[in-house]
Amino acid sequence: MLLCSDNDFGFLNFEFQKMKIAFDHQVFTNQKYGGISRYFLELAENISYISKNETDIKIFAPIYKNNYLYSSAGKFRAAGLKFPDLPKTGRILRLVNNFASHYQIINFNPDIIPRNLLF
Repeated sequence: MLLCSDNDFGFLNFEFQKMKIAFDHQVFTNQKYGGISRYFLELAENISYISKNETDIKIFAPIYKNNYLYSSAGKFRAAGLKFPDLPKTGRILRLVNNFASHYQIINFNPDIIPRNLLF
């Protein structure tokens, strides 16, 4: 992100800041395997690779059950815990993740949060 401001001499100062992109937990909590979770992970890895040091991308999934995220060899290995896919735990996982990731994302202060409208 390029910021522009005036200085005391009437010249423009240009300051470069990294664009921050935050992916939330939803697809990684709800899918053990799946197209959208794989797509989000590939998207994060490719944006990071293409933009080098111009973006700061984080995946906020405190508790997840997604195997793609667990086996990710890139820098997007989740800092959270992989939870086994047990029956009737989905609602509890979503509540815990909504609460925990909400504050993590606020502290990160992202420019973009891609939303998944399927969940």
